[in-house]
Amino acid sequence: MHWNCRRAAILAAVICCLLPVGQVIGYAQEVGHPDVVASHAIVVDAVTGDVLLDKGSNEPVAMASLTKLFTAFLALETTPLDRKMSVREFDLVGEASMGVSTGEYLTFQTLLHGMLLPSGNDAATAIARNLGAHDGDSDAQATSRFIERANQRLVELGLHNTHLVNPHGLDADGHYSTARDIAAMTLYALDHEPTLGTTLHTPEYVAEGHAITNTNRLLGVYDGLIGGK
Repeated sequence: MHWNCRRAAILAAVICCLLPVGQVIGYAQEVGHPDVVASHAIVVDAVTGDVLLDKGSNEPVAMASLTKLFTAFLALETTPLDRKMSVREFDLVGEASMGVSTGEYLTFQTLLHGMLLPSGNDAATAIARNLGAHDGDSDAQATSRFIERANQRLVELGLHNTHLVNPHGLDADGHYSTARDIAAMTLYALDHEPTLGTTLHTPEYVAEGHAITNTNRLLGVYDGLIGGK
């Protein structure tokens, strides 16, 4: 695995924070081996590729809303931010939501913020369904097509311990990743799709009738933070 990036990443539990390498190393030198509560975590020096901490990072497990980092990257690779996308009843899958309504037509940029800032399952599903749609498809077929393409792309990137079943991360059999794969994908995505980092770093986004607030409590109070999920 190549860690070709100018940043460092900390992954623990369901939060991914991006920090300056010097700050990570300095902290490690000050306190020794950190007491990480999460059962799966990895800390990577993204300049050298050195793994500074490894705790079960190769064990495939359910990754919940970290799934949306994969969905965001794969969508950014394939469609412009100003593309209009429909919202349907199918997209309103429940739990975390950006608050869309059936019948709305929103830009991918607005849905991207709705997916990443408040972790909207509705936004993630709408993005996947729109990007997978072919004429005559049902909503489920369109979403499944996006997931199939996503899994093919993950194989191309060498992320062999990740498999997606849905675009949002709600529990499903066969839906899993590893801390190492998530770190690798995040570092790759930040270098190749800078809009991802810009979006993750946005405190609030207001557009098209939606006021979207970032729920990352470290944003703005943790020095050097780029963003996270």
